Amino acid sequence: MDQSNQMESPNRPMPRHIISSDGELLSLLGAAVRLKITSRETLGAYCVCEGRLPPGSFVPLHYHAEVEAFIVLKGTLELLEMKGAQAEPFSVEAGEMAFIPSNAVHGFRNVSGVHVRILIIGGPRIESFFIEAGTPQSQSNERESGEPDPEFLRMLEVAKRHGQTFLGES
Repeated sequence: MDQSNQMESPNRPMPRHIISSDGELLSLLGAAVRLKITSRETLGAYCVCEGRLPPGSFVPLHYHAEVEAFIVLKGTLELLEMKGAQAEPFSVEAGEMAFIPSNAVHGFRNVSGVHVRILIIGGPRIESFFIEAGTPQSQSNERESGEPDPEFLRMLEVAKRHGQTFLGES
């Protein structure tokens, strides 16, 4: 068999096996995000990331133009959606999925006592937000209790640059 026909090129992409340790690992407000498939690999269509949310972690209510989907691999993710003027939670269990339409106000949190693992499917701006806002997992961002969290404040600024709006922002 001619090996030249098996070579990957920009015009002839090849399937690939993605193992658990593949992809850049980032830390974002205590959560770990691993970029598994980049939007560059999908010609700008979407990215796939694996998230690991420790107990007590949360993402405040926000919205963005890109659609997003969460597939819960382990644990229970509590999603927040707006119903009128109130944020109401609903649970997404392991094996289930949540779909976030364009510009839908949402947030999520881990209210369990164990880490929650999710796959996140989103557009290129969600990926670029993770890349800019995240820090390499090995770096520590320890701070004194009671101090404002500089990582959270930086994350809000980065989110704005990537088309995300958090409720309560001016």
